[in-house]
Amino acid sequence: MDLSRRPQPAPPASPEQAQFLGPFDNLVWNRPRTRRLFGFTHVFEAYKPAEHRTYGYYVCPLLTDDQLTARADLTRNGHHLTVLRAHAEPDAPADTPARLDQACRRLQRTLAELSFGAGPA
Repeated sequence: MDLSRRPQPAPPASPEQAQFLGPFDNLVWNRPRTRRLFGFTHVFEAYKPAEHRTYGYYVCPLLTDDQLTARADLTRNGHHLTVLRAHAEPDAPADTPARLDQACRRLQRTLAELSFGAGPA
């Protein structure tokens, strides 16, 4: 294994950085509480037929500061992240697209770190 090619570790997200949450994250798992606290309606649409989905198959909310400001339908192939769709919430701050981009780049770096050294020895 050539350690000189190892990707630089992604720094951990700070409270100021936007962070993707999985659809089953404790913060959004209780859907009525999430709606009450954040005004955010999260529906897991993976089991719906594609034509009946509003936001996508595996949608991850974006936590920015103390708000859920966007959602993205993410997929990965190995260590490559693909954003199939992204939606800002109606009351999202103006910098939401930039914060979404930063969160995607950080997640991409994390995926690259996880896949380093994978494969035949």
